[in-house]
Amino acid sequence: MTKRANPVEKAARLLDLVPFIYSHQGISVSDLAFEFSITSEELLKDLNALWMCGETRFDLIELEFESGFVNIRNAEALNVVRSLSVQEVTAILFGLDLLRESISVERVDLLSDIEAIKKLIGTPLQRSIASEPKIAGDIILAIDETLRNRQKLHITYHSVAEDLTSERVIHPIERRVENGVEFLLAFCESANGVRNFRLDRIQSARISQVPSSQIARPHASPVAQVRIKIHGDLRQVFETFGKIASAAGNTYTVEIYNQSWLIREVLASAGAIEVVEPSSLRAEIARQATLVAAQYR
Repeated sequence: MTKRANPVEKAARLLDLVPFIYSHQGISVSDLAFEFSITSEELLKDLNALWMCGETRFDLIELEFESGFVNIRNAEALNVVRSLSVQEVTAILFGLDLLRESISVERVDLLSDIEAIKKLIGTPLQRSIASEPKIAGDIILAIDETLRNRQKLHITYHSVAEDLTSERVIHPIERRVENGVEFLLAFCESANGVRNFRLDRIQSARISQVPSSQIARPHASPVAQVRIKIHGDLRQVFETFGKIASAAGNTYTVEIYNQSWLIREVLASAGAIEVVEPSSLRAEIARQATLVAAQYR
């Protein structure tokens, strides 16, 4: 079913129809309707509306379309291609910038085409409108190549929760999207475990020629599922675990790959994270917390 055009869209189409018909005299009604993505019935309504247009009521546009083919005369005043609106130009410039950033520098032909389109628009808005994607194109390309060729990746990563930028050597496992956010699941050598890295927080990425270890690609199930309770900054917990699921009450379920890592994170949270289950892990955390506290007596 064809969507009914609102008055603004219909007026814009009427203005576009005149110069198009002028340059395609004798075009069939069906072909003209196809060019403007409307039905032949809707096009005939537009042509009947155009027939009533002109500089004065004594100088109307001359249209012929009864035979099924469209010709137009005496429409010089409207035979001008409609200019793009500010909103349309803005959308195009933003789109071209984002597209350019996602293309490899090796595709000189595509980059050249983008610049040619921007010059063709030729608007002063180009000097005031620019956009940068949340994730740089070269980072996406580096990640995809390491996933494809099973190579290590050197990254500079910014942790928002800790406000810390660090250098990491990781073994990429897979890209995933959760709640509209892109993550890279990878084995981190410095953490000695699997971590989720938000792609928009990776500041740089450099491919290593060293193959990624097969041991570092654990597609198997996590070591355990742990139920936790959060007493502090929820954002920091999300940053720590990457993926958590709501459970009963105000508790959450997380999947862990390394129990020792979880114990360190819980102790470092200073009470912000409480392990509820399993009880054996909860007891071990309490034991280690007691030992740490004894060091400060």
